[in-house]
This record gives sequence, structure tokens and C-alpha cells, in this order.
Amino acid sequence: MCGFSDDGMWKNPHAFDTGRGYGLEEPRRDQMMTQTTEVLTYSVPGVSCGHCRAAITAEVEKLAGVASVDVDLDAKRVSVAGDRLDDAAIRAAIDEAGYEVG
Repeated sequence: MCGFSDDGMWKNPHAFDTGRGYGLEEPRRDQMMTQTTEVLTYSVPGVSCGHCRAAITAEVEKLAGVASVDVDLDAKRVSVAGDRLDDAAIRAAIDEAGYEVG
């Protein structure tokens, strides 16, 4: 509930506390991502080196909503984290990088 606390400070439990007492700041990006992040994982048998990782990462990171791209060379998997990810667009980006999704 909004109001004054015992120490005389104005409190609003519905706002984010920044330590300055105002409580009007927006949430940090990392706070927002943990609430809405989804992860899509793809099998990409052709990945084998740092160039593969860099090419796929560069193409997929261009897409809207993508927060991070992890290319696991040993498992031959690409994991994409973000908000409202577009599966078809991610598959097309991996293809554009020169790799086929298995």
C-alpha cells in the first residue's frame, strides 16, 4: 500500500526501488528478460568451428526479440533466447549463415 513508512519516507510497493526513495525507475533490462525470455534450440549438424559460431551468431542476432545466441559446437546445437522469437525467421537466419537446421 502507498503511504509513509515509520521513518517518514514515501513508499510505493508497486514501483521499482532504486535506492533513491522515488521508486519511479523502469526495471533494468536483465529484470525484464527473466520474466519473458523463451529459449528455442535447434540441431545444426554442420557446425564445427569458431567461424561456424560467428556466422550463425551474427545472422541470428539481427532478428527482432533475440537477446542471446549460444552455439554449442560439441553438441551441434544452437540455442536462441529472447522475447517473442520467430521460429521461421531463426531457421532462415541459420540457413543464410550457410548451415542447415537438422
